[in-house]
Amino acid sequence: MTATFETLLASDFSARCDRPLDRAVQIARDHGGKLTIAHVLERQGAPSGPETVERLRAELPLTAQDANLIVRSGSAPKMLAQIAAERGSDLIVTGVARYNSIGDYLLGTAVDHIVRNAQAPVLVVRRRATGPYEQIVVATDFSDCSRAALLSAAQLFPQLTSPSSMPSMSRTKPG
Repeated sequence: MTATFETLLASDFSARCDRPLDRAVQIARDHGGKLTIAHVLERQGAPSGPETVERLRAELPLTAQDANLIVRSGSAPKMLAQIAAERGSDLIVTGVARYNSIGDYLLGTAVDHIVRNAQAPVLVVRRRATGPYEQIVVATDFSDCSRAALLSAAQLFPQLTSPSSMPSMSRTKPG
């Protein structure tokens, strides 16, 4: 993890991004870190200059006004994973996917791509933040990847885990 905990919010600035924004602000604050919001313009020739950044910043609530705002053009799923890798983000926060076209059903959504390709843990937020998390659930198939997810969850939410409550990840198969 970096010296300052960075939470990267993947946002399209639609109304459905309010929930992940609230959660990302809370997590950045709880970790004494910073919030970066990444917005990707997928249309060719869409303006991504300072005017666009300022227009988007004006839409942010007061709790997120000091967030670093990055606007880039390209394929949203690829660009978001790339931004997180470039910055060494500790956590990527995003909302649930919506299906925009038949291609999303066949090829997957931006959220699917981020979850599968990002180097940082990804938190997909469905509900409004009403307080800190009280429980966490980590699915496992006892692979190295699942172990990494479990350890990341324990680091992100240490108040919910203790060494005695962490299961060991043995590679021994039941006999």
